[in-house]
Amino acid sequence: MTSAHLAIAFALLLMCGAPGQAGAGEPERDAPREISHLLQYLEASKCAFYRNGTWHSSQQARVHLEDKYKYLQGTSRVDSAEEFLARAATGSSISGAPYQVRCDGQQPVTSAKWLETELRRYRTTISGTGK
Repeated sequence: MTSAHLAIAFALLLMCGAPGQAGAGEPERDAPREISHLLQYLEASKCAFYRNGTWHSSQQARVHLEDKYKYLQGTSRVDSAEEFLARAATGSSISGAPYQVRCDGQQPVTSAKWLETELRRYRTTISGTGK
């Protein structure tokens, strides 16, 4: 293969994305849409949200996580729903303690598990693929 062929192949690879990235058989992710859905889902759930020793309403939790998300957007530190979960929605930036969610008098679960479950369900619904 000549250097011209390599240059063309490289340019095509850059335009189409490398294997394993969105566009290579995986549904493209829309982080702002997914994060917005998770915030709306949390608020609509009416579940209690535990952070730093206190239970909060789902509305208060949404405001708190939305504020953290806006901060991360300003620092370019969240490019995916997974990064939002890891950096904002699963634990306190101050104490490091994990957030918890308690719905309808059931045992609390970590917000990480609760939100990841909803993200998977949402993606399945949007993509129709079950992935």
